[in-house]
Amino acid sequence: MAVTVELLLLRRDGAGLAYRRVSGPLTGSRHPDDVALEVVGQQAPGLLHSTSWRHTGDGLVLTYAALPDPEPQRTAQLIGSRVLAASDDPRRPSPAAIEIEQVAVHACRHLAWLARTDNVAQRVLDGEPALRDAILHWAPAPAGLLEAAFAAR
Repeated sequence: MAVTVELLLLRRDGAGLAYRRVSGPLTGSRHPDDVALEVVGQQAPGLLHSTSWRHTGDGLVLTYAALPDPEPQRTAQLIGSRVLAASDDPRRPSPAAIEIEQVAVHACRHLAWLARTDNVAQRVLDGEPALRDAILHWAPAPAGLLEAAFAAR
């Protein structure tokens, strides 16, 4: 099975967040962290955090959120939605379809949680106040669709 390491390079764009997607293959016995750093090259971001994985028809994708985008002049996609991908089947937690923007939404919510709970993430974000403020506008979540889980109780 092919494994791809995907990075969503985040930056502040106006009042919101935008991402740029880059990726590379995970081959041999290499660690995904090493591939992620290699994909961004010499201008490594200040924070690199594994946020999710998903199965595609072509294999498995391991996603990292990275910030700040080391090349902010490159074209990026504004995150215009806050909708997460979710499954209605309790025995099949993977959604039938996942859009890349939903992966970015998941990553932003996870970073919002880290910004409030993780000293390493807080230290990096303190050096990027505009980006930190944009991330803190997201509802924090360690993983998944927590609102649905709490609403069902």
